[in-house]
Amino acid sequence: MPIVLLPASDLMLPLKILYPEINWNQHLDFKLQQDTPTMLGKPIVAVWLRQPDRLDTGILAKLDIDLVPLLITPCYAQISDIAIMIDDSALTTFTTNLMPVNQLPHQEDDRLNINGLPLSIMLYNEKLTPEDISLTLLGVARYYH
Repeated sequence: MPIVLLPASDLMLPLKILYPEINWNQHLDFKLQQDTPTMLGKPIVAVWLRQPDRLDTGILAKLDIDLVPLLITPCYAQISDIAIMIDDSALTTFTTNLMPVNQLPHQEDDRLNINGLPLSIMLYNEKLTPEDISLTLLGVARYYH
């Protein structure tokens, strides 16, 4: 089993203690985890990339992702919420904690699957109602008359 050297310390811990859900036998594994020993109170994405010729060696990256700044960026103005889904967990803008995928609002047409990676991204945006469309068409028609 791989051992992880924690940055800025001399502490070495087995991978399974830090990230019990990571499958270190896989070449590439992604997991969402809440409250790791090094990141209390925040969800993280753990990424394991195994060295091809050795089963017990690889690179473990811990990604602290804050989705909220995306929502205030002008090019994402139409997006009201985001969810990154890995397995049965989701990192979202709905809550500061991980949430089960089966509790997410479903909008399958706005789901992005990334080939070769075990994750998908759900973009939530406001849908136009028939009334919105009618008012828009009336405004356009009035503008051109």
